[in-house]
Amino acid sequence: MPRRRPSWPPRSPHRGRPRARQTADPRRRAHRGVRDDAAVRHRWCSTSSSNSTGQYANVGYSVLSSTKREMILMIAIGIAVATIAAFVLSTVYYMLATPLEQRAAAGRAIERDRPGPLKIVAELVRTAVLASGFSWVAAQAGMLDLPGSLLLALVLWLAFPVVLLAGSVGWDRAPMPTAVLHGGDWLLKLLLIAVVIGLLH
Repeated sequence: MPRRRPSWPPRSPHRGRPRARQTADPRRRAHRGVRDDAAVRHRWCSTSSSNSTGQYANVGYSVLSSTKREMILMIAIGIAVATIAAFVLSTVYYMLATPLEQRAAAGRAIERDRPGPLKIVAELVRTAVLASGFSWVAAQAGMLDLPGSLLLALVLWLAFPVVLLAGSVGWDRAPMPTAVLHGGDWLLKLLLIAVVIGLLH
């Protein structure tokens, strides 16, 4: 009986059996994931730039940062301009409206003396805080542009000064003409700040 020739290469005794799946080391897997993420970011920067070689990949970031810096600078200038303009407008407003308040209040209105240097500085600080707060709220709400800033000024005026002054009239028995006088001052300030920020941002 002829003998069978041995097959070459020799058959492995484990041939035909399912090979056990090798479990990867979690540390190597995490390291591989970090490298893959870095490669994806590099490819994205290279393809998103105007040059196919990727040498201008950071141009978008620099332009974005410079645009943001310019916007912040313009908002800061707008806050400074709005503070000075609102202070001047408020001074003129009280000079013209105080006699009307005194006649309407029939002697219940307080006498306002000429403000000293400390009061002027304090009023400038208050107006600057108001302009800064309005600018921040407008930026968060996406309402820096006109006429959105005017609408925001009206909403804030109704929500805060009007509510507070109505409470002072109802609970503290403040004279109605005085409350109307202060409410008009708040309205003019907020509208002026909204216009200045909307134009200069």
